[in-house]
Amino acid sequence: MTSTLTTDVAVIDETLVEEAARAAGAGRVFRRVLPGNGRLVLEERHPFLCLYRRPAGRDDPGTPQLLLGQAAFLEASGSEVHKPFLTRLIARLADELVGIFDAFLMLEIWSARAGSLLPLEGVAPPPRFRIVAADRHAPTELIEVLEKALLSAFGDHEGVEITIDYRPAIAPPGQDALLPTTGVEPQSVTCLGLEVAAIYRDPDSDLIRPLVLKAMKQRLGKALKQTFYHFCHTRSVRRPAHYHELGRTEITQDIDKVDRCLADIGEAFDLLLHATPVNTASAWHAFRQRRFDQAPEFHYRAQVVDVGTLKRRLFALPLEIVEDPALYDLLEEKRDEIDRQLSMLGDRDTRRFLHGSQLLFGSPDMPLVALARRLLDDLQPKPAEGGEADWLDARTFAKQAEAELDHYRRQCPDLPAAVEVRDDVPGLVVSKGRLLIGTDATVNKHRMAATLHHEIGTHVLTYVNGLHQPFKQMHGGMAGYEELQEGLAVLAEFLVGGLDAARLRLLAGRVLAVDSMVGGADFIETFRLLRHDRGFAARAAFVMAMRVHRGGGFTKDMVYLRGLDRLLEHLRGGGTLDRLLVGKVALDHQDLLDELSRRGLVKPAVLSPRYLDDPAARRRLGEVERGLRVVDLIEAAPP
Repeated sequence: MTSTLTTDVAVIDETLVEEAARAAGAGRVFRRVLPGNGRLVLEERHPFLCLYRRPAGRDDPGTPQLLLGQAAFLEASGSEVHKPFLTRLIARLADELVGIFDAFLMLEIWSARAGSLLPLEGVAPPPRFRIVAADRHAPTELIEVLEKALLSAFGDHEGVEITIDYRPAIAPPGQDALLPTTGVEPQSVTCLGLEVAAIYRDPDSDLIRPLVLKAMKQRLGKALKQTFYHFCHTRSVRRPAHYHELGRTEITQDIDKVDRCLADIGEAFDLLLHATPVNTASAWHAFRQRRFDQAPEFHYRAQVVDVGTLKRRLFALPLEIVEDPALYDLLEEKRDEIDRQLSMLGDRDTRRFLHGSQLLFGSPDMPLVALARRLLDDLQPKPAEGGEADWLDARTFAKQAEAELDHYRRQCPDLPAAVEVRDDVPGLVVSKGRLLIGTDATVNKHRMAATLHHEIGTHVLTYVNGLHQPFKQMHGGMAGYEELQEGLAVLAEFLVGGLDAARLRLLAGRVLAVDSMVGGADFIETFRLLRHDRGFAARAAFVMAMRVHRGGGFTKDMVYLRGLDRLLEHLRGGGTLDRLLVGKVALDHQDLLDELSRRGLVKPAVLSPRYLDDPAARRRLGEVERGLRVVDLIEAAPP
């Protein structure tokens, strides 16, 4: 991570010009606040620069933000006072970068009022652009690339308009061109202008429309990077592998501050632990003694979190200081998710809890319910076999888990993970890299490997991998990460040969239990559905019913089967497993992760699952990649 302080300067003098040129030539990060509320940002070393000049005599809200996703931009005052210094600065940068790349591109952006384009409905008018190029020796191919990139980025808007204007000077109305050709080979320097209709402002009040501006930043930023990519490959010696490599590569102090604060708030509470009863064992005994006719009474751990205080901290975060559009989206999504989690925490043991859970995890849709029913129809229940000798108690399993952690400590000696046997959790829970084992938990010997790879080889492993990423959200969990986490964990069970028929039935039963609860069924009705209609043993039906009714209604248990289904679709569509293990990420973030990886902001995983060392597991993974679906696992599942 690089944090670079900006420095205010009174004037753009020769010292600043030379410092900027040397930094550009060396590929060093360079940030300066310039007079007239301007600034220069250079990240890495690229043969291009985006320019914006604030117009004199009028406000232009929103337009400077269009540059923020670029790795090299200059925001400057349009005042005549600063013009000579800006001219010298840009000419010196061009001279330095031409000497390195044989070419330099300056693209200047300015705004035009939306004018009469405002539709009757009051929503933003369609985007309108004017590409301005020199009337002699115009870069025709580059102009076509920019035009196509804009059409691709904004083509879903009906009525998008792009015009091309050839002029002697490339500059905003009322301004002079800044880049001279003196001392620079004309064929090595290219200038383009891009006028953008200010549809992100209300034409009457000039107030910013934040959602429109956000979309404009993202789409225009992509189009500009694609244009710069083409310029690099056709005019310069720079050869990026992908246009994402031309994006910003530095984690500024502002980004780091918001990321850390969000992580601190997220780690101040554990929704799963707070929503899970602490008396599951005694509640089961009482339920059985009453012949399964009276709903159990569940008790929860004392709530020591002040929801209101955490929410105030959450929305006091200055998210607007995050300039990078992609990282802003990542952090904004996480802020909204934490907000919903805190609301659930405050609504625990009420029906409002269910509403919050549906906002976070959703509800089972018809295809998922149909898949669950098919699994239960095709995998008929079988009587339990074996005796006590086939089961490991909590402390015996804890020793096996410690041995599994030792394997990963050989890859990562400072592995921040632990195993705890506790009497306040039911079953197995992974929380912040710790495997918590309930004192009454038992694990079947035949499923020991599958359970270890589920809990440690997936949940703990991705937590540790996330700790080694620049962003705290990668170990705390990006928004919506749970579905992929559970899908990966169940896939690990399959790859090691431990996803048996009983386990598949359990995952399907959880979906029907959630569907029942969402549909209005109470605890007893859900229990009877599972036990009498679907053939689950009483204890298993009780635990499933407890898991979906806890807290007031928890829909998370449906994500195991949904996550597995979506993961298999992702892998047979050409997706790779390694990208999914870099931290606690979501399938919906794969394009974002690809971008951040190419920008150097997401690193390769430090830990690799142990099952990938097993030839049989790699063979099964190959079968998945060749097209296995969840229903295909029925035949592959051990009895």
